[in-house]
Amino acid sequence: MSEQTIIERVAVALLAAVAPWADWETGSQEDREKWMTYARAAIAAMREPTVTMIASCGDLPCSQQEVWARSIDAALQP
Repeated sequence: MSEQTIIERVAVALLAAVAPWADWETGSQEDREKWMTYARAAIAAMREPTVTMIASCGDLPCSQQEVWARSIDAALQP
C-alpha cells in the first residue's frame, strides 16, 4: 500500500473518531469519498492560522517542519 495522503490520513482519523467500529479499508468507495470531503473541509478550515499558531515558535528560529508541528499542536489546544 502506498503512503496515505494527508487528506486520507485526516479522513481515516475522522472516521475513527466518529465511527470507531467502521473500517476504512473495507468501506465503500462512496463512503471513503464522503470522509475525504469532510477531511478537505477540515484541512481548509486550518488554512488561516490563529494568533496562537503564529506565535507557536515564539522568538526561536523554527524550521518549516517545526513551524508546521507547533502550529498544529497550538491548534489542538482547547
